[in-house]
Amino acid sequence: MPRATTAPVTTDGHDVGAELVDKAKALIPLLVSNADRVEIERRLPDENLDALAEAGLLRTLMPRRLGGHEQPLKVQVDICAELARGCASTAWVAMIMSSGAWIVGRLGRAAQEDVFGPSADARICGVLTPSAQIERVVGGLRVSGRWGFCSGSLHADWFLLATPETAETAPGLCLVPASEVEVEDTWFTMGMRGTGSNTVVAKDVLVPEHRFAAMPDIVDGPLGCHPAETLYRSEFGPATVVFLVGPLLGMAQAAFDHVVAKAGTRGLTYTSYGRQSAAPVVQLALARAAQLINTAQLQVDQTLAEIAEAAGAGTHLDYTERARARFAVAGAAQRSVEAVRTVIAAHGSAAYAETSVLQRILRDAETAASHALLNADIGAEIYGRALLGVTEPISLFV
Repeated sequence: MPRATTAPVTTDGHDVGAELVDKAKALIPLLVSNADRVEIERRLPDENLDALAEAGLLRTLMPRRLGGHEQPLKVQVDICAELARGCASTAWVAMIMSSGAWIVGRLGRAAQEDVFGPSADARICGVLTPSAQIERVVGGLRVSGRWGFCSGSLHADWFLLATPETAETAPGLCLVPASEVEVEDTWFTMGMRGTGSNTVVAKDVLVPEHRFAAMPDIVDGPLGCHPAETLYRSEFGPATVVFLVGPLLGMAQAAFDHVVAKAGTRGLTYTSYGRQSAAPVVQLALARAAQLINTAQLQVDQTLAEIAEAAGAGTHLDYTERARARFAVAGAAQRSVEAVRTVIAAHGSAAYAETSVLQRILRDAETAASHALLNADIGAEIYGRALLGVTEPISLFV
């Protein structure tokens, strides 16, 4: 199994990736202290976003020539896993915004300058499901539509909005400033309540030609003239899917750590065990949960390594390899959720008290893992078809 590429070392000898992961870990107490606010207010406190920006975490996948860190995908996944140990919603929004910067890194230089020229801390989110009307006009394209489930919408400066194929245009992405769209408050859920995954509405927005890119070109990217930036040659489909699992890995680890920490002082009701840590049923559950988390991490690391190796060589993974990656990542997501369920069952009914962090982790994990790209059955179908030589795609994200 190839190992995930480690972070590049700067000329002054610092491991930038490791430093960023450590900064994410240092934010956990702040995120924990604000977790109740996130639930009640259904949005991230500005304090959380400001802390992410100050630590440079939103620049993780941004091109170095534009002021970013341009770190490997592995660093981004590890950062989000750490953040999720404190607040899953914050980790998810950080993931969306950093991956948004990575997508912009695949676009042309003019679009990149529009976004990052005024501020290297520009916050980008978007929706990759086409939902719009688009037509070519003098000066670019005219776009109207509604895009649901846009995580990070309450804090974004720019939106990447997917558009469908028409007689005039290929399916693509439009880059639109936040000032030109509206955000409708539609995100009312049991979990991941603070992600602000609302509906974005565009009404006759003029998108300059340089801010539109066809999805086939983005997938094959990068479009900009920067051949040395191997990060933006990473396989689009597998990378987009693997981003989603970082927060789930962190949620699973947070639940596991909480139950382990309490096992030495909690008893097992209606038994003679005064400590859960002495009970075989709890020991077995924690062993199984640890294996689930470890297996999920291995699947993610293998996928990241394969993506990094191909990008570094300037080659593409073949369709079957990409299909395997899609299924593996979906499996990692589901194993993370299963680990949360397993440790909660071992902990007992106290996990379901409103004051328990475990019930929030469970709600967040179940909600996050329901993302369409993490559907394990669809992943299995895509991989099974590929194994049988049926390569007619049923999803762009392969």
